[in-house]
Amino acid sequence: MKISPVYSIQTKIGRELLGKVGHPGKSFRDSITMEILSIEHAGLHKIEELVAIGTVRTCPKYVPVPFKEEDLWKGYPEGTKAPYASAEKMLLVQSQAYRASYGFSSIFVIPVNLYRSGNNFDFETSHVISTRIRKCIEGNQRGDNKTVVWGEW
Repeated sequence: MKISPVYSIQTKIGRELLGKVGHPGKSFRDSITMEILSIEHAGLHKIEELVAIGTVRTCPKYVPVPFKEEDLWKGYPEGTKAPYASAEKMLLVQSQAYRASYGFSSIFVIPVNLYRSGNNFDFETSHVISTRIRKCIEGNQRGDNKTVVWGEW
């Protein structure tokens, strides 16, 4: 069976996310464990391509805007989020290492500025995350068992 690509977006949400600030050790450990295991198990299960999704938190606190890919390593992330952000950045390091060692196909993507408060949910004019949120809400209201988030609208 061919499974490709797989998208990996791992995090704890809600109160757990807020707790990252007050528990930096746990935040780092939980984050890096999820990230290491997601790539490791993708390789073990013969996933042909992994797209690991990061966040803008991985970027240095003082980075020029707009920033370039090479700016990712030019400084330390914002202090309260640094343990989580540094662990998340290891997705990139692990992806590169597994590609070099095992030929595993994976990429690390940081989709910045895709959604913010005040965005609209119009399929024609909104950002991609807003339209995905709308599709999920509408599918849930219709009682759909799944929501397809790629392909034609």
